[in-house]
Amino acid sequence: MTQISNKVKFKAVIALLLIISTITMTVTTVYRGFKNGKKIEKDGVYVIGKITSVSKGSKGTTNFDFTYVYKGEAYETSLGSLASEHKLDEEMFLRVSSSDPSVSMFIDGYPQPCECYSFETAPEDGWKDIPVCREMMINKYSFLFPFYTGDKYSY
Repeated sequence: MTQISNKVKFKAVIALLLIISTITMTVTTVYRGFKNGKKIEKDGVYVIGKITSVSKGSKGTTNFDFTYVYKGEAYETSLGSLASEHKLDEEMFLRVSSSDPSVSMFIDGYPQPCECYSFETAPEDGWKDIPVCREMMINKYSFLFPFYTGDKYSY
């Protein structure tokens, strides 16, 4: 009888440890995400990242591995998304913390870099706001630019 109760106690302790570790990991992950989000909100800049690999995650998500460059240093990150229409080598805007560039965020629905900007030609310091390609704006609002010559770098 004592041996059975010792086994039950042992299983209960193991179960309790698993529950406590799961709760601790969840709270830590949520807190880290909140803290990183605040960093990005405070001093975030936009950079262009390139998708280096795509894999299926749990619960229908898709995980993307990105490479991006900020102030001459390359960074790699894995970010998840519910959308899976993105492809390998696709370029995307990411938001990174200027004080800690390893902290990054990808949000589906942000405008994608157009022909004016690319991973290779993006400025070292990134942008404070997502840049808008002049060519795209001129095409959209051509009635405002009747004397536009077609050179995308001048009016």
